[in-house]
Amino acid sequence: MIFVANQRRSTFPLCSIVTGSALLVTLLFAVYWPGLHGDFFFDDTPSILTPDGVRMTSLSWASLRDAFYSGTSGPLLRPIAQLSFALNYLWRGFDPFLFKITNLAIHVTNTLLAFIFVYQLMQRGEHTNKRHCALEAAIITALWALHPIQLLAILHAVQRMTSLSAGFLLLGLILHLQARDAESPTRKAMLFAGAWLACWPLSILSKETGLLFPFLVLICEFFYPHTLGKRQDTFTRGLALACVISALSAIIYLLLPAGRWILAGYDFRPFSLSERLMTEARVLWNYADLLIAPRFHVFAIHHDDIPISSGLLSPPTTLIALIAWTAVLLLAWLCRKKQPAVSFGVFWFLTGHALESSFLPLEIAHEHRNYLPSLGLIFAGVVSISQLQKRVIKTKAVIAIITVIPLAYFSLITALRAHEFGDTLRLTQMEANNHPNSPRAQNTAGSALAALPQARDPISPIHALARYHYEASTRLSPSEKGSLLGLINLECNAGLKPSPPLIQELEKRLASPPFAPGDRNILFSIKETATTSPTFCLTRTDVDALFSGAFSNPSVTPWVKAIIHSWYADYLWLNQRDFLLAKRNLEDSLTLSPNNPSNQLKLAQLFFLSGEHGKATALLKQLRAARLNQGELRTLNELLAATKLAD
Repeated sequence: MIFVANQRRSTFPLCSIVTGSALLVTLLFAVYWPGLHGDFFFDDTPSILTPDGVRMTSLSWASLRDAFYSGTSGPLLRPIAQLSFALNYLWRGFDPFLFKITNLAIHVTNTLLAFIFVYQLMQRGEHTNKRHCALEAAIITALWALHPIQLLAILHAVQRMTSLSAGFLLLGLILHLQARDAESPTRKAMLFAGAWLACWPLSILSKETGLLFPFLVLICEFFYPHTLGKRQDTFTRGLALACVISALSAIIYLLLPAGRWILAGYDFRPFSLSERLMTEARVLWNYADLLIAPRFHVFAIHHDDIPISSGLLSPPTTLIALIAWTAVLLLAWLCRKKQPAVSFGVFWFLTGHALESSFLPLEIAHEHRNYLPSLGLIFAGVVSISQLQKRVIKTKAVIAIITVIPLAYFSLITALRAHEFGDTLRLTQMEANNHPNSPRAQNTAGSALAALPQARDPISPIHALARYHYEASTRLSPSEKGSLLGLINLECNAGLKPSPPLIQELEKRLASPPFAPGDRNILFSIKETATTSPTFCLTRTDVDALFSGAFSNPSVTPWVKAIIHSWYADYLWLNQRDFLLAKRNLEDSLTLSPNNPSNQLKLAQLFFLSGEHGKATALLKQLRAARLNQGELRTLNELLAATKLAD
């Protein structure tokens, strides 16, 4: 593909680019291949394995609709990513290899898009020699593609949300830059429409970070202006005004009662808004450190071992981090004319983190958040070194060494990490070893060991090691609940009776704030294990106490409480055959969340089983117009047929 901007810009050498691209793609597949054989993990479950809509069996409109609306992440549910998961399932079911190799294909595509974008941007600079621009763009792209910080966007299946959003965003930036250079009004309008009316919405619907598109466009236009005179034109000034108004409007909305829902997540986080903002200043430096000097043992799935900043001097590095970022921003602004690449890189990196590393009540740190922001710092570093080389280093051999060493090092670290991710047991034990103060790393290490057959023997070393990891996780975090349930299941599977203090501690933690987003999965696991596992050993009294603890927690939102009532009803109905109390809990759930057709269908089933056929029929007829997935529609029709026969 050849892109032509205008008369002052040349095409890049296609043959060299094709050859280089083939080598890079081959290297990417070689580096990532061992990790493609790993299993699903962490939050793959709620977004991929659990939603019924992902289990697509045909390409019917109903199936596509169910997949489109199957998401549970973010306010927009990320339907484009969910649809892609469903298409993977349609082909080969829940095959982790297919999900991950699809992610790798997306990353390869994004690498090509990143090259085109960087090349176009550099053509706007002072030095427009096509070979120099193509070479620097290729180095930047290769470093970005092979950097080990990108690994989770490929080998963590659910993080396709991140790479898909970034891909549409990069394509939108390419089309926007071409539109600015186009001379034909028709071509200009079509390119603008593709960028702003197609790519931008698709990016947002893959993940909400796509909302940053206008701000990233502004950074491109400001530091690499479109006009030959290097002054911001009317479009850039208008876009800047729109971005400022949008940012101010968002701040005002957050301060109003209507925006309370966005910050409500802090009610179930172990940190406040101010504590998160202070901590993120340190986290951003951690990210920059990993980008500049990646070390194998520092990378992790979970970074919940980062201390929270409770004040500017607690820890003291909080104030240092804030002052340092202020100085970096000031220097980047002051050198914007002499060193636009440095200014662009700094502002791109920080803008890319403006949502996930700022005010939103998300977890403190995740490496995949650097997927697109990392391009800025790598861009700044390569261009700066290139400028230094042109003035100081003239030997081609030295230049080659400077280029090859980081590429080889990044490839090595990424390959080692990919090998780690290729086996669940290896991954979890290495993560726990490298991050001994991470509650989640210890919990997942315990879970991986507990799944082994040897763990059923209470005197085996595997059983003892699983217990050790679970107990470490419980000790590290006073709000950790999954490790307590892990200990209970470990004892049940070994034929032991869980100790009452263990159950009481889990009940206490379920009843005490905060109630984190993943904590409701504890209750889901209990009801699922109770109804499917022959080794489940908790008594009805134990289960009642654990659910009661969750119901009494003041930080549980009505929406979550409705879900828990529904799961408790499942346990009472399927495990205890207590139809009366199950109906009562479903009715409580529908009181809290009245427009839930799935729970209405469950209630109709209970009415039918209790012999209340009239109530069942009336409710089923109401549900004919409700949005149900295909499995629920089958249940609805079967129940309607059964009620007719019963009558």
